Amino acid sequence: MLRSSIYTASALLLGASAFAQSDMSARVHPITAPIKNAGTLNLATGKWTRHAHQANGGGPGTIYNNTCDTGYFGGIENPAGGAGVGEIIADEGRLPSTSSPKNAWVAGNENNSSEIGCADSYDVDGFQIGYCTDQLAIEINLDFAQSYDSCTDIHDLAANPGGITAAFAIQGLPASQTLLTQACWLVTLDLNAPPQTTSLVFNFLADGDGAADGVDNTTDLFGWSFEVTTPTGAVPSQTGFIIAGDGFTCAGYDGTIFNQFNPDLTIGGTGMTALDQFRVDGPPTNPANAGCYWFGGAPGNPMGGWHLELYQSGMVGPCKNTGTSYCVPGVDANLCPCFTSAGQIAAADHGCGNSVNTGGAHLAATGPVDITNGNDNLNFVASEMTFGTSSIFLQGSTDILPGVLFGDGRRCAGGALIRLGQKIDTIGGGDPSPNDAETKFGPANGDLQVSALGGCNPGDTRIYQTYYRNPNAGWCPPQTFNVTQAISITWL
Repeated sequence: MLRSSIYTASALLLGASAFAQSDMSARVHPITAPIKNAGTLNLATGKWTRHAHQANGGGPGTIYNNTCDTGYFGGIENPAGGAGVGEIIADEGRLPSTSSPKNAWVAGNENNSSEIGCADSYDVDGFQIGYCTDQLAIEINLDFAQSYDSCTDIHDLAANPGGITAAFAIQGLPASQTLLTQACWLVTLDLNAPPQTTSLVFNFLADGDGAADGVDNTTDLFGWSFEVTTPTGAVPSQTGFIIAGDGFTCAGYDGTIFNQFNPDLTIGGTGMTALDQFRVDGPPTNPANAGCYWFGGAPGNPMGGWHLELYQSGMVGPCKNTGTSYCVPGVDANLCPCFTSAGQIAAADHGCGNSVNTGGAHLAATGPVDITNGNDNLNFVASEMTFGTSSIFLQGSTDILPGVLFGDGRRCAGGALIRLGQKIDTIGGGDPSPNDAETKFGPANGDLQVSALGGCNPGDTRIYQTYYRNPNAGWCPPQTFNVTQAISITWL
């Protein structure tokens, strides 16, 4: 039987705030059986398509991927069985909006790592779960909340006032063919429906409310929970979800449409903003108290997260940066001034090389540029420059391709030039080497709106570049400054 679509919790449950993390490592069990792909179950019709699923380990249509296998599953206590008796485990994740910042993925700091979203809302038309059990049957309740305060009771309307967005009760799932023998499964749930059948597709606003709110993303999370409603065996339970998302094993959000750093479809993802913690609620026998748990802390212990993929069929990526990047020397602009004498080149989508990065520096723009509708949140990140020096973000009113000589590089921003602001280059991307220095500029970093600083109006096309100090006088003398490639943006 299917309990689906949307309901609103009618009562406040346990406390709204997260507790300090408690250790649940005693519940960690090694996966000793092969993890089998059970195929796809269409929840609207109850029909199975064996040995098939909507996304094969990530790729087109995968909007969330927390499947990096740790080799373990977490036992869930439900010795009595029956709905409302088992533990409810809640976890978090993130679907980025178009205003999401682009912060390089860093192992152990996934909370501050981020990619640009493809949309400000997503239609979730399928998802994949992974679990192990030594019981002959398993039934699961799954709830999804568009906005979630991590490690709180997902049904607590004081902590999560938006309530539950979609809820499903799933029966007929594959289990073990032999009692007390471990079996592990991946199951994809299809929410699309043929004619004459009610669609179960649900919508999630990206970043919890349609826009990125903070650098640390703590207000931008979605939540999901699972509860095994059939008996899970004698304590310690040998039934539970696969533990996944180890950022020290896998690199970034591999397999998602957002991934522009490591788009590897052959390995699992780490789940954008998947924190090393989860919530336990319900009337469990062990632990005795509801609250926030982990498995002792990664690395060294499994990540406190659970196997989940979300899909939106037809959604493709990677998502594009705002504006059009161009003015790459040797591609659509004149060659770098020291191309011959210093071997100075411009890597793809970069400016001319500098003394610490012979491939040059890169400028990225993210966020909406819709002045008319008040959706104006353009932000810049300039990267691969020299640590500790200064950069100036520049706006031009016209394009002067193929570029004029500008220090050690080529400038394509011309006409009325405006210095939007100056920043000091700091270490970025988690790499302390000097060729990874970066500078951020825009409202997300406390600056005024770019459109206001640049006097932009709807319909204006402006050219943006960042020029920066390159104090090594021996590199491409006599100048000691350089410039990124350019970005052309038309304001709406």
